[in-house]
Amino acid sequence: MAFLRPRLSDLLRGSATAARLRGSAGDRPPAGVRVRREPAAARWRVEVQLTVRHGHRAVDVAREVRAAGERAVAGVPVEIEVTVAGIA
Repeated sequence: MAFLRPRLSDLLRGSATAARLRGSAGDRPPAGVRVRREPAAARWRVEVQLTVRHGHRAVDVAREVRAAGERAVAGVPVEIEVTVAGIA
């Protein structure tokens, strides 16, 4: 139905180009899912980027991913943002 979307730097990991990209971009978490704590708001923020398989409605997939995330963290204050970055 869907898969996480990699960044170009993830596809080049291990090459000299990737080393330069990592050096200039800093240490970022793996592509696809980013999680960070927002101390001022006392909650977690989860960002998910994914690619939807052809034949599936992007809005339905995004809603299901968000709902699954909310069920997984039941009771924890969280904001989940799902971005459909492409269709494959």
